[in-house]
Amino acid sequence: MQKLYGLAFTLLASALYFNAIGQSNDHRLDAYTVQYGVDRIAHSNGYTLLMGSSIQQAGKYTGCGVALDAATAAYDSDMPVISGQIAAVVSDGQGGWYIGGYLNAVDNQPVGNLIHIKSDKTLDTNFTPKPDAYVGTLTLEGTTLYLGGNFSQVYGQNRSYIAAINISTGTLLSWAPDANSFVHAIQVVGTTVYVGGEFTSIGGQSRTRLAALDATTGLASAWNPSVDYIVMSIAVQTSSNTIFIGGFFDTAGGQVRNGLAQLSLSTGLATGWAADTNGTGYIYKILLSGTNLFVAGSFSTVDGVARNSVALIGTTGTGNVASWDAQLNTNAYVYNIAINGTTLYLAGSFYQVNLVNRTSIAAVNTTSAALLNWSASPNSDVMGLATNGSSVFIGGYFSMVNPLTRNDFILLNESTNEIWPFTFGLNGGEIYTMQVQGNTLYIGGAFSAIDRSARKNLAAFDIPTGKLLSWAPTANGTTATFDNTVVRSMKIKDNTLYFGGVFLNVNGVARPNLAAVDLTSGKETTWNPVVGDGKTTSQYVNSIDIKDNTLYAGGVFSLVGGQSRTHLAAVDTETGTVLSWAPDVAGSGINKLVARGSTVYVTGDFPKSIGGAYRPYSIAALDATSAQATAWNPLFLHGRVIDIAANDYTLFASGNFDSVGVQSQNGVVSFDLSTTNQKSWNPDLTSGEGGYYIYALAASARRLYVGGEFYYAGNEPRDNYAEYDLCLPVGALTLNGSTLSAPAGTSYQWYLNGEAIQGATSQSLDINLLENGIYSVVVTSTGCEERSDDFAYLITGNESSPDRDVILYPNPTAAELVVTIPNTQPATIRIVDVMGRTLRTAIASGTSNHMNVSDLQAGAYLVKVQYGHIESTKKFIKK
Repeated sequence: MQKLYGLAFTLLASALYFNAIGQSNDHRLDAYTVQYGVDRIAHSNGYTLLMGSSIQQAGKYTGCGVALDAATAAYDSDMPVISGQIAAVVSDGQGGWYIGGYLNAVDNQPVGNLIHIKSDKTLDTNFTPKPDAYVGTLTLEGTTLYLGGNFSQVYGQNRSYIAAINISTGTLLSWAPDANSFVHAIQVVGTTVYVGGEFTSIGGQSRTRLAALDATTGLASAWNPSVDYIVMSIAVQTSSNTIFIGGFFDTAGGQVRNGLAQLSLSTGLATGWAADTNGTGYIYKILLSGTNLFVAGSFSTVDGVARNSVALIGTTGTGNVASWDAQLNTNAYVYNIAINGTTLYLAGSFYQVNLVNRTSIAAVNTTSAALLNWSASPNSDVMGLATNGSSVFIGGYFSMVNPLTRNDFILLNESTNEIWPFTFGLNGGEIYTMQVQGNTLYIGGAFSAIDRSARKNLAAFDIPTGKLLSWAPTANGTTATFDNTVVRSMKIKDNTLYFGGVFLNVNGVARPNLAAVDLTSGKETTWNPVVGDGKTTSQYVNSIDIKDNTLYAGGVFSLVGGQSRTHLAAVDTETGTVLSWAPDVAGSGINKLVARGSTVYVTGDFPKSIGGAYRPYSIAALDATSAQATAWNPLFLHGRVIDIAANDYTLFASGNFDSVGVQSQNGVVSFDLSTTNQKSWNPDLTSGEGGYYIYALAASARRLYVGGEFYYAGNEPRDNYAEYDLCLPVGALTLNGSTLSAPAGTSYQWYLNGEAIQGATSQSLDINLLENGIYSVVVTSTGCEERSDDFAYLITGNESSPDRDVILYPNPTAAELVVTIPNTQPATIRIVDVMGRTLRTAIASGTSNHMNVSDLQAGAYLVKVQYGHIESTKKFIKK
């Protein structure tokens, strides 16, 4: 056995800070975002269906700014996610970006209105100017970043609408022109800073919307053109000693000029150049290109020549409009433009360029105006735009790029976190419910056709291929023209689909409002509880759930199987016999129910009583045997419950409330099903005006899906839809002596080097302190089965005599490791991984030995230096 001196043990963990298993208050950052509202959500067997008559698009949440490849328009998913509204972007010259606007967060961490994303695609946490309001324009000149907007403070110091920052030191400069209103444009020429906006005083002088400031003192020069309204953009042409301005104005430099003007830098007077927008348009951005000027905004003509929102004008003579024409759609808005070589990028609010669909961002040739095959399709307006050669950064109001178009529904695969790639038309119909069994998706709702195939309120699809299956039972009304029938709730048991809703016939056979069909053939079964009188649809079923052999139904009805049942009933799934369970409901109906254990939870309208008790907040728990209300009666303040959902361990309730009992709740609350106690969990939703309105919930063992009316989840704009993890990563393993312990759970399975350790199923594990190894554990708790991160246990040994110390540097290292030994006696150097495998062997060739480790994967390794019968061991980290 080798002899070890000064033996030391080291435990390494790739992640040490996690909560114990349990649901998270923070929304899932990689959840999809949805255009417009989500009214209903259903989950079944690993799939979740989001439904709503206004759902049009869905995609990964990108935030309001993305970097696109300048050649392909591919979205760089490695960039951090910026939340808010971006108005201004400028390249930092090093591969990164300065970004301004109304900014809330980066990767859900709060920031303030002006940030720096470094070339390594991370937030510069040392750059924290935090303007107190909107940043609308940015100009970088050398090491000075100029910013304009409507802020009053930067770095906590007073700066009115305009400021300058030294980017080398990250400090605010003393330069303070103090404008009295918005600054929209800044351009630096030599020692002069030209500024345009809405101000009437700046730099200590009266200056109307345009001024020249000293770059050192911030004082206004004697140059004093007068512009009667807003200047949005400026471009200095030093060769002609003039400045071009664009904006919303009628006079400039003493002359009538509509939106565009050229002024002398000497006198401030307007030149004879007069390419105006005929008083009907607005200019947001102008950009010099040689002897031409690109102009962008919202206009239909320039000097009487038809041009939709972007044009090219000669800068010499009187301002002739060039033949160059990108042909945007009418009423387009182009807020920003940028040139990269022979490419002009257009950003704004438009849907067509050169008669081809392009949404909010496009690229055209600077010479021919031909549309380039470059498209990103953000789902809303683009305001900020900049290029650094290889990348184009766009920012604005959007939340996704290249979203998927969807017709009123989105199907999510929980295991892959991907959207089902197929879609279909419902011909004006809607989906209300779904179930998944195996590879088949069953849907129910109010529709008469799927694309061109007739389907009456029921249909099935093959999930892998998206193919509509031939399975086609029908749920109809009294006549062929009856069109208000709907399947509202479905459950699968064995090979049978049970469903409830508003209908009288299934496959032409009388099955009023509650029925069952065979999953293979689609044929109706003999199961026929008969909800209502069987002749009219004034009585119907809203929700069903199945527990063991009992189907519970809730809705608006007074008869089931000819027996009196007020809005709630229980039916045997085998025989169709109406069971004696009959809660008394004093109200207009039940909207949703879920059966868990010995309790049926319901929500609906029962203001007077339900199950013999007063339950005023539209939610109640009923004993599944006695039909009486249980003692459970949480206090919902300032609102009521709209929807409920449950997995095997937790009940969730949502609505328009803002507190439950003494605990503040953001429209959603959870209760432990084993104790009925309210959990401390509170989702990070932010209310819309008038309080919370959370309409829809669905829960799996691992995830909660939430839909309704809300603006934010955490610091991110997540309008109307959010997801929450119900299973969190396992907390840190702890070592005490030779015992490695896991956080509390209900069951455990330990692993060593990726292999299950037979019989290691306790919360703790005794490990071999003389053996390297990678340990992990799978912990099961409340339906969650989570594996811990890998923990590498390494043994390090050092010679006790100082003259025998081995030194490693640099440590950590990315490419080369230098192993220094104390003398030149013969020695063998080995690099060993944590599983004990020798990866490198070298014979020492002096006191300093260089070893190439660039091809090793990142992680922890050992260096073993052998002197005769003595071995010294050191640890190093490969980056």
